[in-house]
Amino acid sequence: MIAIKDLIGKGYFPKELPPPFYTDLLSQHAIDSGSNILPELYNSSKITFHARHNQLRSGSLRRILSIPNPISQCKVAHEIYNNWGGIINKIEESDISISKPKLDEKRGRALEPLHWLSSLPKIRARARAGCRYLVKADVSRFYPTIYTHSIPWALHGKDVAKRNRWGDLLGNRLDVAIRNGQDGQTVGIPIGPDTSLAIAELILSQVDKDIAGIDKEHSLRYMDDYEIACLTLSHAESIVNSLENALAKFELQLNPRKVEIVELPEVLDTLWVSELRNISLSATAEKAQFYNLVELVNKAFYCAKLYPDSGVLKYCLGRIAYLDIYSENFEFVYDIALQFIMAEPSVISTAIPLFLYDFFVDDDFDKAGDKISRLKNVLEEIICRHSELRHGSEVAWALWCASVMDITLNAGSLGDLFLMDDSVVGLIALSLYHRGKINGAVDLAYWSSMVTRDHLFDAMWLIAYESVVKNWLPSANLNFIDEVPEFAVLRSKGVSFFNNEVEPQTLVDDIIKQRENSEASRSTQDDIFDLGYFA
Repeated sequence: MIAIKDLIGKGYFPKELPPPFYTDLLSQHAIDSGSNILPELYNSSKITFHARHNQLRSGSLRRILSIPNPISQCKVAHEIYNNWGGIINKIEESDISISKPKLDEKRGRALEPLHWLSSLPKIRARARAGCRYLVKADVSRFYPTIYTHSIPWALHGKDVAKRNRWGDLLGNRLDVAIRNGQDGQTVGIPIGPDTSLAIAELILSQVDKDIAGIDKEHSLRYMDDYEIACLTLSHAESIVNSLENALAKFELQLNPRKVEIVELPEVLDTLWVSELRNISLSATAEKAQFYNLVELVNKAFYCAKLYPDSGVLKYCLGRIAYLDIYSENFEFVYDIALQFIMAEPSVISTAIPLFLYDFFVDDDFDKAGDKISRLKNVLEEIICRHSELRHGSEVAWALWCASVMDITLNAGSLGDLFLMDDSVVGLIALSLYHRGKINGAVDLAYWSSMVTRDHLFDAMWLIAYESVVKNWLPSANLNFIDEVPEFAVLRSKGVSFFNNEVEPQTLVDDIIKQRENSEASRSTQDDIFDLGYFA
């Protein structure tokens, strides 16, 4: 049985956010209050809008992560928690999904997919056996185009749902709760919370049932990606039409650029992953390790140009980050890491463990000042360039890297940082500022204008609430939180969503523990992209 404390404490904020963002303090009241977390939130019907965080996935691929307002997210979480049995039974009606949600046992979330990417080659081989053609397709902009009214369709059937549009059906309650968290909009669900994984699988499980002509033994769906093997070309063509029709019943569409029919055999795994994974890093001598590292990095640079949107550099650095590196090779690895994060800032989250271990455990202090100076220059360049483009994740991770490495940034080198409409960026920057880690004049007027009652309900709710709790921004009326019962109770209970007291040594200890408990070379794509604090 799923636990409400996990949906709130582990599955609320997107896992891609830097470590200081957390919901543990809020989740404690899920235990204290039984099935209803803080009645002021659970019973509220106020309309809110989620905070938005512009995330770089890899290469040029971006998406908008959502941080729902607690007023709305607590309601969604409780509906799913209180009705988990019925929801999971509906999801189990799909015979082809390999990403059905299950309770997360080791990755620090509330829910996780039934299978991870490392399982796909074996599953694909079984599904394709005895077939000649393969249909490959995915849903176009899936989460952003989900029609919230389709939730009751999936749970109760379209006819029942339409006859009971205003009734007390679970589907209607979920529909309303999600819409209330996105300013009443009926199109899209938040990208980030684990509750959205459950909703997405619920809807696609019913799509899967409606696809005519498929053999479940030769079909699979992973998230919103379909692979259906067929014996004849004509059957494959009919499957595409059947899939389009099934999706249309739920107001969804295929991505026309991703639909293809290929003749089997077809590769089972991403080629560049296989190439990088097979390079050994188990050398027992300094010089041999150096040559292994050069081989890995050369291959990564080559593959990154061939597959620019595939996260090649992050995978490569993930293999290195927890490796026991000879001291003679650390300078080389450090230089490579700086190249990686300049070329693709999404790599910063993977580079931080390496930087921390280098400086706090295995550092040559004679070179520490030069290393910090070079890292500082790279981080300021990333912040300056990407703040002007309003690229939230690049700026946030660069700021967090500066924070844990105890780097003081120059205010004049930070571009439009203090004009960004991003609470994630804003809170990390304010934390640095109040610790004296931003040198020079800083204009906080724009963010100060967000510290009002109205902003507790819009996309800047997180900075409006947290900056008052931390006393970080001036406001004409610092008592406005007390005027909103939902947030007043949060403050009275000591709930905060940003922990600015994470000590570097705590992170270092965690890194050392992971080094001791893991293989020197991580062997699967899943491990590389789920590295504890820095996933």
